[in-house]
Amino acid sequence: MQRLAAWLTMSSLTLAICAVPNISFAQGTRHQPKRNPPTLRETIFQLKEDLSRYYNQAETPVLSGNKRVVREFTPIEFSDCNLSWRITEESRENPQPEKLLIEYKVNLADFDFQLVENGGSYSDLHVREVRLVTTGRKNLASFTFPGTPDNPFLPIKTSMVTFKFRISDEAFAERIARGFRRAIIICGGKTSKKLY
Repeated sequence: MQRLAAWLTMSSLTLAICAVPNISFAQGTRHQPKRNPPTLRETIFQLKEDLSRYYNQAETPVLSGNKRVVREFTPIEFSDCNLSWRITEESRENPQPEKLLIEYKVNLADFDFQLVENGGSYSDLHVREVRLVTTGRKNLASFTFPGTPDNPFLPIKTSMVTFKFRISDEAFAERIARGFRRAIIICGGKTSKKLY
């Protein structure tokens, strides 16, 4: 009789457990929806937001040699594979501040996603750079220094485009590098036959 009562009790408990929905006896087995990778538009938008916020916040100087250089980032066309932006560099250490304005125009398909680098500057120990390198001599980015109507500056072709950050901002620079790698791949950027 006792054995029958115990069997009935266990059967009732089993039925009660099976009737309760969504009970899992294994840890971490709840299904997580798979997140799609960011689109090109989302990636470019995030790069624009990150770069604008970093460069344009008040008092964000980047030491360059013995000078404090404040850099500003102005996106001109920043929504697809063809990008253009303006970088303003201003030295605040001299009695008369020095100001340099450079305008870049690039097609991300011209860059090698494997050669997007985050590292120290080749010329300045105080500066960290994210470097984008093109895939060949026919695929070059261009930049200009604005001139005057009487003396306009012609675009200068270059195989490398750089973004400069504080040397301590390694994690942020890597975030920017990852974003550019993803965007270059989406835009069809290839690897170089000859590494620079």
